[in-house]
Amino acid sequence: MVKSEIITFVSKSYGKTGFKFFFYKPRTDICPESCRFYNPCMNNLVPNTIYNIISTTDIEHKCPYDYHTEPMRLVKVKESEILILIESRHAYLGAQIEYQPLDCDFPDCPYSKYCSPVEGLAPGTKVKIREIVQKIKDQKCPNSLTLVKIEKV
Repeated sequence: MVKSEIITFVSKSYGKTGFKFFFYKPRTDICPESCRFYNPCMNNLVPNTIYNIISTTDIEHKCPYDYHTEPMRLVKVKESEILILIESRHAYLGAQIEYQPLDCDFPDCPYSKYCSPVEGLAPGTKVKIREIVQKIKDQKCPNSLTLVKIEKV
């Protein structure tokens, strides 16, 4: 099941199709839950998740609490695709696994960014393998790894 699209606000200068952002957590210290924009701005986003803006609107509002220093733009987002490397023996389409970062001893390897840590994905997070992208059989990586596209469960 691919995650659904969500309506939220971003600062106007970031409100462009294709822009990705990391949502750390709601900032109730800056924006109280009583704010009329709290739900679409902060509450319907999942903490520690990377989002991709898939469409924008011309609807803009000034942030009542100046959390956004420029006008907020209403946008439609969805969770960004996440690619990780896992051991080939666990790489089965549709399998649900717990994400565990890999210890990578090869920082110059072009695939090391998929080993550990993967931004927006905490160790122990349950994920589902949505697509097997590539089996990595490279001299730079002695492990038999597979690059997979996953989604959080």
